[in-house]
Amino acid sequence: FEEGETNLQRHPQLLDLVRQNRWLEEDPGAMELICRIHNLHMKSEEDEGRPPVAPAQEKLENRFRHMCLSAVNTLAASKKAGCTGGLLEVINAICTPKTPQAQEMRLKWQKKEYGKDALFDSLFPDLKQFKDDYDKQDSWWDIWLMLGFLLLLIAGLAAVFFYGMPMSSKTATTTTTVITTAMATGSATS
Repeated sequence: FEEGETNLQRHPQLLDLVRQNRWLEEDPGAMELICRIHNLHMKSEEDEGRPPVAPAQEKLENRFRHMCLSAVNTLAASKKAGCTGGLLEVINAICTPKTPQAQEMRLKWQKKEYGKDALFDSLFPDLKQFKDDYDKQDSWWDIWLMLGFLLLLIAGLAAVFFYGMPMSSKTATTTTTVITTAMATGSATS
């Protein structure tokens, strides 16, 4: 289905497919394989040495890309949404969204955000681990640290403006005047 639309009218077929083939939902390698197929297909499209493709073939390739993304979106939805009941729980929630959380899930389903996140995780597995570790932290220490540095900077600037620059031109003028006066007085006595 295209972005913004849904394929929820076919939810019985989706559920039957996943029920009959539990490995699709349980094996993370299945989703990774579809992600890699999608990514490989996208790379081949960007290949500059590739001969031109007929419009009908281009339309088929575009449809294939959308089908891969829809499959990844379907398989990733239960994990990304945190539904322990799997795809059955996700489909039941988004077919008739009654809560704000279910409406948000449906919007993410329609925009294929679950699939896009899974594709990103597939492309950059190291960042996925970092993101998962960062999401587990509930502390705001980094925000407090930045606020502390900002307050320290503001206090330093206020002190400089209030007390003036440490090496102001008044001090330099005074010593120059004193030295010049002393030299003039010393040359007058000689």
